[in-house]
Amino acid sequence: MVVRDLDALGELDSVAVDLPDGAQAFVVRYKGALYAYKNVCPHWGVDLDLGFGDFVDRRAGRIFCRNHAAEFLCDTGLCVSGPCRSRVLEAITLVAEDGTHDSPVPAPKKKRVALRTIA
Repeated sequence: MVVRDLDALGELDSVAVDLPDGAQAFVVRYKGALYAYKNVCPHWGVDLDLGFGDFVDRRAGRIFCRNHAAEFLCDTGLCVSGPCRSRVLEAITLVAEDGTHDSPVPAPKKKRVALRTIA
């Protein structure tokens, strides 16, 4: 699945994407690299963003669950605060259209990025 050009995604910006299986995921830029996770809290199995499309607490620099205030590290998906502490978000592999990059993908220059789920 190819998603829109992610060049415009700034540091700690995130964007929701729909996966081919109907699930929702999101991409976040952290320290110049792109990371992608399914939009599912490991605590309750609900959407992290409550449908708002905002996945990051910029003050903390972490992915944030709006349901239970859990915080996750952007680069690993590890929950470091909240009711799901020590659990991890389900990662999605990012692959550049030319197939040369795996997740994390360095900031692309005028490339689109394909998403595929990790088996």
